[in-house]
Amino acid sequence: MNGEKRFRPTPNDFGEIGCAVPKPPPDFGPHRYYSWLYALDNL
Repeated sequence: MNGEKRFRPTPNDFGEIGCAVPKPPPDFGPHRYYSWLYALDNL
């Protein structure tokens, strides 16, 4: 590979590079996003 870039970022649905999530209205107050990660052991 020697420094070769195999992947390049592309615009998301919002036209920006990277990950983006919908934002609540400014006066909505504190907001949290929850996520879960599930994994299986293959041993």
